[in-house]
Amino acid sequence: LGLVLANGLGRRRQAVDINRVCVELAGEGPFAHRVAINGLFVRLWIEPLAGLVEPADRAFEMAMARGDLNSAALLLSNGISYALYGGVHLRSVEARVEARLRWVAQWGVQSQAPGGPEVIRACQLLREGPVPGPGTVDVLGLMNQPEPWPGRVESDFAMLTALVAGVFGRWAEVFELIDPRVDAIEQLMRGTW
Repeated sequence: LGLVLANGLGRRRQAVDINRVCVELAGEGPFAHRVAINGLFVRLWIEPLAGLVEPADRAFEMAMARGDLNSAALLLSNGISYALYGGVHLRSVEARVEARLRWVAQWGVQSQAPGGPEVIRACQLLREGPVPGPGTVDVLGLMNQPEPWPGRVESDFAMLTALVAGVFGRWAEVFELIDPRVDAIEQLMRGTW
């Protein structure tokens, strides 16, 4: 219900309030972590992203306690995105990615969710440089692959690449990268614009 209110009707504050009631009703029950995931999707539209990292971590622990590896994988990835786009220190973001990669290797969970080595590369480039030269659109080397990425992966990579280019003030390159992908990005991330 909260997602319908937020996305379909643009009533995000009410959606967050409804989700808080759902969280209370779920308590420590078997689906509490899934209710928390829905709440995070609604809250990201109205709350600072960095503040969602800890709730994502708590929901991850609940998912693991229930043996729900798919939800746990999603929550690890979301926590990385909240941290990166929310302005958490880049070394902390890198540590989260490294922990996620170890977790994926340990549990064998495969997913197209963002939060892999590409994020570490972005953090290192933002921290240490070098500043991308003018006209360098693919600053992370992610966009020109022999085989096209699946739509979700390409959009995630494009947004990460645009973040890095934007931090360095390469706005023409950001628009060159994002403009042809706007429809796909909006389709995948409906309600976040």
